Amino acid sequence: MNDLDNTRFLILASILGANDFGSIDLDVVMASGIGKEWFEDEAQGSMFEVMKICYEGSISFDDSTIMSYMKKAGIAHPEALFLEILSQKQVPQNILMEHIYFLKEDFQKRMLLRLTGEITKMLQDENIESDAVTQMVQNSIDNFASMNKGSSTRRLSEVRKLRKSRPPAERIKTGIPFIDTVLTDKHGGTGIRNEGLFFISGKKQSGKTFILTRIIENISMTLPVMFGSMEFGQDLYDENIEQQQEEHTFEGNIENIFTFDDIYDVSGIIAEIRLQHKLYGIKLVALDSMMRMTNADPDLKTDERRISEMFSRLGKLSKELKVPIIVIVQSSKEDLKSSIISVKGSMNADHEAYVWFHVVKTNDKEPDNEMRTILWNKNKDTHKHPKQHLMFVPETSDFYRVDIDEHGKPAKALDSFRKPAPKVIEISYETITEPMDEFISDPDKPLF
Repeated sequence: MNDLDNTRFLILASILGANDFGSIDLDVVMASGIGKEWFEDEAQGSMFEVMKICYEGSISFDDSTIMSYMKKAGIAHPEALFLEILSQKQVPQNILMEHIYFLKEDFQKRMLLRLTGEITKMLQDENIESDAVTQMVQNSIDNFASMNKGSSTRRLSEVRKLRKSRPPAERIKTGIPFIDTVLTDKHGGTGIRNEGLFFISGKKQSGKTFILTRIIENISMTLPVMFGSMEFGQDLYDENIEQQQEEHTFEGNIENIFTFDDIYDVSGIIAEIRLQHKLYGIKLVALDSMMRMTNADPDLKTDERRISEMFSRLGKLSKELKVPIIVIVQSSKEDLKSSIISVKGSMNADHEAYVWFHVVKTNDKEPDNEMRTILWNKNKDTHKHPKQHLMFVPETSDFYRVDIDEHGKPAKALDSFRKPAPKVIEISYETITEPMDEFISDPDKPLF
């Protein structure tokens, strides 16, 4: 029921940690699987339970209903508690769905801790047989299964039947030949698969951001995309786009580009992606860059764990929403001969990537040399690991493939690309200050 009064939304906002109760989607919250047991605070759990009962039964909801239910649940002083919940300070709305996720995670941790304590206690009691311990463990497993509304495990034959019943995975063309030609499935579909993490790595000034923004530009022609411009900010990004528009080198649609530059913690980024996906149907997310992202989880004590867990959560989100997430990552070392590429701060980041390519300047000793080498270091999508040679056109941010000769020099272009606009040379003229009557009287006298 969507015509509920503000009281219900105020309560829901308070116990879920939301700020703007007017924008809460009740259907989304109730479909998330959240239950009374997720709340460590018993009173909040009871409030949510009566809310859910009224929602599912289309029952009217008012103060007396809340009070009556809380008294039956054995909650002391429900009136005072009701006012306390409504008056508590709240956090921003974009954390709401993340808060629901943490409620579930916290509930699972508490169940595991309780189970561990009970098992330890039972094992120390010589009078309790092992069968009793086994049964208690089984009961706990049943509780987890009930909470998650069934198991996710299926026979492979069932997985195949379900997969065959669905259309092939959607692919999004980037409009960049060196990417689309590699990412081709057996059905002939080209482009990025609609789920999974896509890493672009490389050292400074290798061209990572140029490639990323070119992907955003091309896809925005027809689809909404989201860009976390954490590296250089919204205003500078827009100024660059405006300049390209004036020079007629930008072909995207700025109405389809949604951007932010003030969210750095991975929890906030995930919540923002979920929100914009719900509001505008975002089809691709690009984040520049990994170095700006943070993970404030106090349980993760090392940078290695924080970064790996950050990528793991982004990967799960991509799979959940069916939206590819492209992340620029900085490499700490590179060995193109052995295909070893390391990400700063993490030894295991490559295991999270569905697709990964590394871009490097072919000749660092020649600053004006715009040739690049692309190494597909990790590709679970097509199992292709080609090494490509590209030329970069700074004026239009284009990359195009080239054949190279025996000396490693570009021989011919394999792709078409936009030609830079011809440069207009401005000529300044000096004003003739010599009196013209002198020229008229002596026309053979040189002017300069």
